[in-house]
Amino acid sequence: MAALSEKLQSPLLRWSALLLLALWLRWPLPEPQWQHVDELAFIDYPLGFWSGDLNPHFFNYPTFHLYLLSALYYLYFLLCGSESLLSFIAYRYFADGHDLLAIARGLNSLLASGTVGVTILLGRRLYGEKGGFLAGLILALMPLHVRFSHLAITDVPAAFWASLALLWALRLIQEGGKRTDALLAGLFAGLAGATKYPAALVALPVLGAAWCSGTHRWRNLGTAAVTALLVAAIATPYVWLDYTQFWSHFSTMGQEHLLDSGHRGSDPAWLNLIRYHLRYGLGIVGVATLLIALFWKPRDWRAEERVIAACLSVFVILLAASQSTFMRYALPLAVPAALLMARPILGLIPELSQGYRRWIWAGWLVVLLAEPAYHSLQTRLMLSGPDTRVQIRQWLAQQPEGLRLTQAPDRAGDLGVLTPLWVFARQSRFVNSFDAERLHAAYASLGQRQYLPPLYLTFDADEAGIFATADPAEAASSLLLLWCDHPLCGGDQPPADLEPFIHWQQPVSPGASTETVFDQADWYFVPIGGWESTSRSGPSFHIGQILLRLANPTPATQTFFQLLDHLLTARQATAQERRTEALDHYRQILDSPFYLPELFTYSFLYDMYINAGVLYLEQGDPTAAISCWQEAAQTYPERPDPPYRIALAYSRLGQWA
Repeated sequence: MAALSEKLQSPLLRWSALLLLALWLRWPLPEPQWQHVDELAFIDYPLGFWSGDLNPHFFNYPTFHLYLLSALYYLYFLLCGSESLLSFIAYRYFADGHDLLAIARGLNSLLASGTVGVTILLGRRLYGEKGGFLAGLILALMPLHVRFSHLAITDVPAAFWASLALLWALRLIQEGGKRTDALLAGLFAGLAGATKYPAALVALPVLGAAWCSGTHRWRNLGTAAVTALLVAAIATPYVWLDYTQFWSHFSTMGQEHLLDSGHRGSDPAWLNLIRYHLRYGLGIVGVATLLIALFWKPRDWRAEERVIAACLSVFVILLAASQSTFMRYALPLAVPAALLMARPILGLIPELSQGYRRWIWAGWLVVLLAEPAYHSLQTRLMLSGPDTRVQIRQWLAQQPEGLRLTQAPDRAGDLGVLTPLWVFARQSRFVNSFDAERLHAAYASLGQRQYLPPLYLTFDADEAGIFATADPAEAASSLLLLWCDHPLCGGDQPPADLEPFIHWQQPVSPGASTETVFDQADWYFVPIGGWESTSRSGPSFHIGQILLRLANPTPATQTFFQLLDHLLTARQATAQERRTEALDHYRQILDSPFYLPELFTYSFLYDMYINAGVLYLEQGDPTAAISCWQEAAQTYPERPDPPYRIALAYSRLGQWA
């Protein structure tokens, strides 16, 4: 019994239990069928590196985390892949990348739990065993940190690397200013900056620690600074290898987030930081405790504590000055806040008597942890439960194949279903990483694949009225309108001219969202407060059916990719002067029973009609050429080329009028 009691008092056992609690709260429970708006980049760009081109041609993020995920995905392919490399890429790029999304989310959950472990070590260095456990417990339960640890975003790994930089910064002060500690502090600061640009600011407290490291301060200052710069340059090399494109993206993004007010709510950034990020990220008592910590016995501040306070201050200043008020941007505050919040609580222990003060202290500690624990648990329960977007996807899967649908407003909670627009939107990104020939091979591969997710054809809500009818006798098909209703979506309503044609069905709702508190800038659709009135994540969906005078059938997913294969083959054959072969492939598309404007973009359609018309004319069929060019003229009425070609074809027929 004594041995068991001794084991229970073991710091290692307590830390292990704390890390398990942290991982349990952070494990990636969200259904992979819905995605945060920023998560798609963490599928596409890591796969793009498999082309051999390590330049992302995209610099909204540094590339270190993208490289890390690329290596992890490749290991997954080697261990679990049963198809060719190109087939693996094509399926996840254009059809379904949910398995890769789950891997990316799982990695972030592990790194977030690792951040709790690093915080324990930081707390031990500052305040001993009790301090380490308390700081780790505060971070483990902190809603600000729990909330985003489930997502495939760069904020979570950047916070992990920044916490390691702080750990070695404290070692640099406490252990005699060893060059190795300066080297490692600079290394982790460089990795933080190579993961997310603003995280590079952790280098400032690291340099402050180097300055406070004793007699070798200049050596340590130089070592930390040079190491951070070199590591960042190596981990995200195309920042300087492709500097022109980097600066174009970086400056545009910096102006957008620092100066443009489109990414904030109704409040100024500094008020939003207090009112939402800190209030719901730390809890009311947590914010009060942090303020007390900053003014608690100022003469007793040690150099190590000043480094932590400097880290907090640097990121607070950035957030207060920025126009972007995404709650996840406050994630760098989590570790220094957890450490400093432990300061006054532990500082009171020697002053406590056996009387009422001890009870006040214990009550303070319970209240400090209770609200964050509640919010974090509610976040976990919300993410592990049903989401309205997943419910709609499941409902769609039970409907007959070949559905036409439109989702509006188009900026609202995207279902992530496979549509032609989804494929075309990703096509140019694929070509940038690979090339047109491998795009052709990717479509050919998908055209032969047996198991593909269903294809949904989409209409713009404003254009649906062209085919809409109120008379069932005229209807040949129907369109599903999924109208999103949520406080984050604004008060938009369906177009008034469509309303007479809409037959509304039972909505899918997460609850009384108007009474729930959300992060106003980030369309995550998971509350940050007011949990009682919401039963699930996601927006409300109002489902309406619109009858259409459109008799064309809809293709299966495999057929759609086969049509894309025909289109690219025809283009390639035309370029190589294989005219007859090119026309045969164009005919496969033109003779299909489908309504082509809902399968291809206007630019693709226009090029196909122009090229097919030229080939028909060369084959001695001016009537077919005229038909193609008339379609081209309807696609882009303002362009002069189709009427000119039509006139030439009529001249061939002798129809001069």
